[in-house]
Amino acid sequence: MGGKKALGALLALTLVAGFAGFVAMHAVEARLVDQSYYQEALADSHVYDRLYDDLLMDPAFAPQVDALLGGIDVPRDKVVVTLKELIKPEYLRTIVDAIVGQLVGYLKDGQKLDLTLDITPIVQGLHDFAINATTELLKQLPVQEAASGEEFVAEFQKVLAVLGQDGMPPSAIPSFPIPPEDHETVIGLLMQSTKLEPGSQDYESIAGAMREQLGQNNVANAIRMAALVTIEGLIQDKIREISENRFVRKLENETGVHLMFGPTPAQNAKLESKLEIIQSLDATATWLRPVCAAVVVLSALGLFFLFRDDRRRRLLWPGSALLIAGAAGFLAWAAARGTIVERAVDLVDSQASGLPPSLQKIMKDVAEKSIDGVGTAIVIPALGIIVVGIVLMVLARRAGKQAARAGGALPPVVPTPTA
Repeated sequence: MGGKKALGALLALTLVAGFAGFVAMHAVEARLVDQSYYQEALADSHVYDRLYDDLLMDPAFAPQVDALLGGIDVPRDKVVVTLKELIKPEYLRTIVDAIVGQLVGYLKDGQKLDLTLDITPIVQGLHDFAINATTELLKQLPVQEAASGEEFVAEFQKVLAVLGQDGMPPSAIPSFPIPPEDHETVIGLLMQSTKLEPGSQDYESIAGAMREQLGQNNVANAIRMAALVTIEGLIQDKIREISENRFVRKLENETGVHLMFGPTPAQNAKLESKLEIIQSLDATATWLRPVCAAVVVLSALGLFFLFRDDRRRRLLWPGSALLIAGAAGFLAWAAARGTIVERAVDLVDSQASGLPPSLQKIMKDVAEKSIDGVGTAIVIPALGIIVVGIVLMVLARRAGKQAARAGGALPPVVPTPTA
């Protein structure tokens, strides 16, 4: 009997080891190289809505938003609503899904890693929104009629200073009847603030429109024109900063010029080297996962046949081994999850230093949801074999009771014949 127990213990250990290998490889194949896994983590973290509702409302991100809007004062809630209309969350989801598909294609099939996305609609949407908001704001600015020419000149100089230094719209627009002989002087000063090249088509077009407004004694509209052109130039400069950096390249095709955002070649190569381990694990998991599953099944069957002559032990041993394997997997993940999440958060902190707190929080939530997704690939199979193990152990107990009752029954009494 001692030999059977030793062999049974060896088979039980083999079953536990086989199950550990199975859940590890299952986590790789069912999660790390599955597109829906990443999509679910992003969706569960509500990333697409939070990029608007949290990031755009984040005071730490306000300077970047204000710069892209040319410094105009637009209520944050209006910015969120308008950008959601211009750049819908569905569009963000589409381009992110495309990147996830590229990543999974690289990990699973060895396709070329290309994590770039077309940000042309986003940049164009920002530009259009900023210009429209500027135009609306300038229309609503109050016009203050100056009491004298000297007062007008003083207020006019303040407007020029604001436009020249910050590109900000003035708080009010001064007005005063400008003598015809001073029209060109006023136009020249206003055109200086626009920073348009004298003699260019745009310069002459705007200057001509100003002459028309001054001819109608409407200096306020002439000032509005200058403010709009000045702020538009500032907006274009800020957007150019986005589109002219090492992470953005211009791609021209039959549909026009597109701005492609993504990692640099050096970063792409570095990322590929880090992802090679997942590629290797996936290639290993393709054959190792079914092998480990076979080890679990064969070990359980081995225990059944080893103790096949004993009604109770032939179910108790495989049931106990399955229960131990499942409990070990469940408890190991429960113990390790906190440490893994902590390390993921530390990694986000190190990589996201300087980013707005709301964006850091979004990244941390995505990391935690991703880890939880890996956990389900371990916990669900573990709970499954725990249930199977418990069922077998219950059946073993019943079989033992039945055997005990059968062994303790008295033989039937056969009457002896009398003489």
